Amino acid sequence: MSEIEENPYAPGIVQQKHVHTEVEAIRYKHLSHEGAMRSVALFYLVGGVIGNFVGLVVIVAGFGAIFGPLRPDGTSPRSVGLGFLAFGSIVFLYSFALLVVAHGFKKLYPQFRELGLIVAGLGMLFVPIGTIINSYALYLLISKKGVTIFSPEYQKVVGQTPHMKYKTPIVVWIVYGFLMLLIVAALLSAFA
Repeated sequence: MSEIEENPYAPGIVQQKHVHTEVEAIRYKHLSHEGAMRSVALFYLVGGVIGNFVGLVVIVAGFGAIFGPLRPDGTSPRSVGLGFLAFGSIVFLYSFALLVVAHGFKKLYPQFRELGLIVAGLGMLFVPIGTIINSYALYLLISKKGVTIFSPEYQKVVGQTPHMKYKTPIVVWIVYGFLMLLIVAALLSAFA
């Protein structure tokens, strides 16, 4: 039996005076890392929804260019349409992978760690926001705590400690809101 005193000034962790069992001590030690992974899952969820929408719009535009009217000079915009189809399909598939990984991260399913590494690695190409978020995701996945929280053994620990939850600090919600406003503003300016 181990007892761990909690830092009352630590942000985001459920207040608990003593950890009474070894399982609770393990969970308590990794609780903030769980919260960080779930934060990345939220970003991936939002990115996946927006990306799927954008991908579908680009695919529809590609079909419109392929099957649409000829240009005034009598040439077909077919090659442009094929480019749109290819790009839209890549965006849609990557965004779908973001949604799948977001679900796996939220539930801390062990089988989603490897897929998360691939998605985060590819996401580094989306400079600058994607690079920042995905480099953080890679750090979380590769770190010792990341390996632990995505292990089957840790799933048992989570199952034995359902009363222990991570509470997201209000500052994080404010940052999320600000980033969402930036994304919406960027999308509106792109379509305007």
